[in-house]
Amino acid sequence: MAKAPIPNTAPIESNIQLKDKYKGAIALPSFNESKSLPAVLESLLKNPPELLEQTLILINVNNRTSADNSDNLQTLKYLREFKSPLQLAWLNSTEEFSFADKFGVGLARHQACSATYKFLDENSPIISLDSDSPVNPE
Repeated sequence: MAKAPIPNTAPIESNIQLKDKYKGAIALPSFNESKSLPAVLESLLKNPPELLEQTLILINVNNRTSADNSDNLQTLKYLREFKSPLQLAWLNSTEEFSFADKFGVGLARHQACSATYKFLDENSPIISLDSDSPVNPE
């Protein structure tokens, strides 16, 4: 049985000029979560501005080769139009970067975390959240 190749990581997109270094990162895999992702981002906005400025938030909008990915298009539209103090970037796993069915949230999470490495020092934390789980600011 032929194995599906692991898809390459999509290039990083952002509405802002990303810094060379952040003190930490938040990685979020997202698959058809246009309804829940805004609540997660809004919950992150409740953190102190100085922390938001020092934290890269990277979302992997991952498409599946055999799934209806129309909701992901809504997510990408939202991200491209979203204006906030968040240091926000995303991976757009469209056609050439789509995941085969055998790859799930684990690969999407791995790619999101790995994409933050070049923006962090060796000991900087990377926190992985889910795109349907807002955080409590307390």
